[in-house]
Amino acid sequence: MNENRAFVEYLSTTIRNVNVNGEDAVLTSYMRLLYRVEKIGGKWKIIELISLNESDELRPLIPNTDLKIKPQDVKNLRSSYRWLAYVRKNSGGEISENLLGVDRPQEVQQIYNEIFQWLKTN
Repeated sequence: MNENRAFVEYLSTTIRNVNVNGEDAVLTSYMRLLYRVEKIGGKWKIIELISLNESDELRPLIPNTDLKIKPQDVKNLRSSYRWLAYVRKNSGGEISENLLGVDRPQEVQQIYNEIFQWLKTN
């Protein structure tokens, strides 16, 4: 915190039911939410929210159910959000290959540097 500016880092877990190759599954995403907040007119307001993907997991809703996922289907997906990407693509959607994730530490460091520079310049 620096006068009327602050940075908040919040750990987040999102759990949702999805369908994978005709089977019910549970997708769990682990993220850090990076908030820039400013006191404006006497009230704290969120001025930016950045999601930092850490990891995710996909498991069948009913244990031991085969989700019919082939290793080559996920081989080139980024480790920080592999299963989110797989589920989206498998259902006909799209997902950016450039989301912020811990598997690209230089990009993560750059974001933190920008945030702390912003925090200093009040």
